Amino acid sequence: MPVCTGFSMGYSMAMRAMQKPHIDLIANAVAAPVGILSVFAFLHWWGIAGAAVSMVTSLAAYSCVYWFSYRRSFRRRTREKK
Repeated sequence: MPVCTGFSMGYSMAMRAMQKPHIDLIANAVAAPVGILSVFAFLHWWGIAGAAVSMVTSLAAYSCVYWFSYRRSFRRRTREKK
């Protein structure tokens, strides 16, 4: 979890600096259903360890949304500067 949190925090700050704080809402909107769906499946299969894996899965989805959003925004900004 700390790896995913650290990964997403850098991109989160960068997106806020680019004045796109709405990406946080989008990332949470994606991570919440992933967490809810995965907790039911993983708890059934692995018990308490499944709950931990579900938390990591949800945070990984959150981080991926930030990464894709940053990558997309950064490409647009570099094209606009040319």
